[in-house]
Amino acid sequence: YELYTEFAIPLISEQPLAYYLGLEGGYRRSNYSTVGDVDVWKAGGEYAPTSWLRFRGIYNKATRAPNAFELFQNGDQGFPAFTDPCKDANGNGIADADENANPNDNVDNARCAGDISVYGSGAFTANNQQVQAFAFGNPNLAPETAETWTAGFVLQPDWFPIGDFRATVDYYDIRISNVIASFGAQFFINNCYGVGTGVSDPTACAHVTRDPVTGQVFSVDTSVGNQGELATKGWDIQLEWSLPIGPGQFTANELLSLIDSYQINGSEYVGKTGIAATGAGIPDYKSVLSLTYNVGDWTFFGRWSYTPEMEDVIFLNGQKDPAASYIDASVRWNVTDNFTLTGVVNNLEDKQPPQ
Repeated sequence: YELYTEFAIPLISEQPLAYYLGLEGGYRRSNYSTVGDVDVWKAGGEYAPTSWLRFRGIYNKATRAPNAFELFQNGDQGFPAFTDPCKDANGNGIADADENANPNDNVDNARCAGDISVYGSGAFTANNQQVQAFAFGNPNLAPETAETWTAGFVLQPDWFPIGDFRATVDYYDIRISNVIASFGAQFFINNCYGVGTGVSDPTACAHVTRDPVTGQVFSVDTSVGNQGELATKGWDIQLEWSLPIGPGQFTANELLSLIDSYQINGSEYVGKTGIAATGAGIPDYKSVLSLTYNVGDWTFFGRWSYTPEMEDVIFLNGQKDPAASYIDASVRWNVTDNFTLTGVVNNLEDKQPPQ
């Protein structure tokens, strides 16, 4: 069940240097059978010194309870890539994780030798680059919690010399704690064999099954957990200009997203791609420019989307992946009040994704 209330209080209206001043707030209590009561609230306000300029800001204390899939997923099968830290390519009784490092602290060789009967009698080679994995939920998950700040302004001057102009600029700062994310197969394998510490974790080893004859990793049970903090901040900017041209109306709209920071547990990912932690790339900015021309029953539309080059942290070892640029176009004809025809061409230049 939930209890929710929201309010907006106008304090001043249509006064000198205070066309509008108001406060807003809200509160919600939610009760879940899995995590109990959670409380969220918000507080903010708006100030417009004139009818064409408005400032706004709001603070939110937010939460997200784990969903049924995250709590109770029951062993969906997959085959993720993995590296066996116990493989011994050089045949010297030392696992590969130690070959170019201190053999006493990078992997637990004793654990490897105990789990792989052939390990002590010669080189152990991992035959596969993928492993069977079964994904399970975690009924002990805690809710994600967040603090978000947003502040900005809206400019819509009635005195603009040519056509109509509107601009919005908003700054955001978001911090999410107890982020729910997957613990993959490699996580449990690495912890089981002490990669980076040299100390085996028996709890992680309970998730890893090896073939008792060949010693190969046969299966891994994966799960999800509350994994630290995600923090991001940046700017969202929208500019729109509309004016009559010939018999119709022309409108240009620019959406620009600037990402100042995107951190997961303190690691910065802005301007990078190939990021295992995010499953995607985080560009420094992204631009979407749209042009529209309305004339009679016809609407002509074009859109240019652009993402700049990003540093590739996996395949190119810090080199740059190229920028991506695409153009889409469409035409709409209102044949009658009740019948419309639309034609769309996405990726008008037929560009392949940059590699």
